[in-house]
Amino acid sequence: MRATGVYIMALALFSTILAAVSGCDDSIQFLNNPPGGLVIIKNKCYLGPDDLVTLTGSATDADGDSIYYSWTAEAGTLSPSDGKGQTVTWLAPDSHGTYRVTLKATDGLDVASKGIDLDVGRNLDILHDGGILDQTDYAYIVPNATPLNISELITVRIEAGVTVVFNEGTGGFNVGGTLIINGTQQDRVLLMPNVCPGEERVWKGIRFSGYTATGTLNYITMTSAAEGLSVENGAHVTADNIIVDLTTGDGVSVKCSGNLTLLNSKIWENGAGICIAGGTLQTRNTSISYNGNYGFSMTSISGFFDVDIIDCVVANNGRYGFVLADVAGPVVNNCSIFLNGTSMTDIRAVLFFRDYTGTDPVDMTGNYWGATTAIEIESQIKRDGEASGTIDYSGWLTEPPV
Repeated sequence: MRATGVYIMALALFSTILAAVSGCDDSIQFLNNPPGGLVIIKNKCYLGPDDLVTLTGSATDADGDSIYYSWTAEAGTLSPSDGKGQTVTWLAPDSHGTYRVTLKATDGLDVASKGIDLDVGRNLDILHDGGILDQTDYAYIVPNATPLNISELITVRIEAGVTVVFNEGTGGFNVGGTLIINGTQQDRVLLMPNVCPGEERVWKGIRFSGYTATGTLNYITMTSAAEGLSVENGAHVTADNIIVDLTTGDGVSVKCSGNLTLLNSKIWENGAGICIAGGTLQTRNTSISYNGNYGFSMTSISGFFDVDIIDCVVANNGRYGFVLADVAGPVVNNCSIFLNGTSMTDIRAVLFFRDYTGTDPVDMTGNYWGATTAIEIESQIKRDGEASGTIDYSGWLTEPPV
């Protein structure tokens, strides 16, 4: 009897020790980290009705477990229809709005999720009757491969805060009638290609052509176009507080009797700055800087040329500040002209191109050249071949004008 009691006590003590070692819990626990770092990448940032976007998800797992992906959408259509897979496509509904698509990632034990809001805009594919673009809660999507035409006697107005997105590199506006853009300082009008941040793509640009073509452009940003703003063949345009940047060609061109008044604007980081070929340009308080080739390229056509550049900055352009051909003779006063050229030791403010035949000195009086002597200014004036043009740079400034 005593031996039996000792045995029972020993067994109880062993069970207590075992329970203490096992943490007083008869269950086995496995620690698992859920998937983390969920990212969703879309191949198109602006969508129109019934537009298709590809969505790709990714996640990490600290335990090295395999990750399985699935998607759900509150509207529109997923493909594959069950939403399974790391990459899916989503067909947008046929009406504008903001729609949420959700990604779920699981390692078989735990689930993590991340949502993305997809904005669906309105397709803009015809402007035959003119009209007003004034919606700011979604983008206008231009799907056309050819520019939208604004014909003679037609007026189109684009109001403050509007975004117009061009799907195709050849899409843009061809204006033979009237285009009025009423951006404000607080709500600029944005014209751009259909790109996501960090991507490169272009659209055609805005072209005014013909004597019936007129435009008033206030507070707009034109980015990543092929040809920027073009005013040609007798068109008349006034542009105030515009930004033209990242254009592959000329940021602005005025050709063949085109007439442009350009005020308070920035023409920056384009393939080249402003090209005038037999046109009229009046520009004030505008910066033409950081362009890849020249700040200005100017030539007269059949003797037609009228350019005034006042209170402007022409600086840090990749090759030349001004390239003058034929008999082009602009008036350039009270401007800052500096650091144009290929290097700090090779400043090229002005180039007289080889076909330059003008005989009168070009009026570039009262400007800042980043120089203190006539010799330093002369060193910035280059002549190509037989060109023999001269610059009147008298009254130069020793400090940039305010």
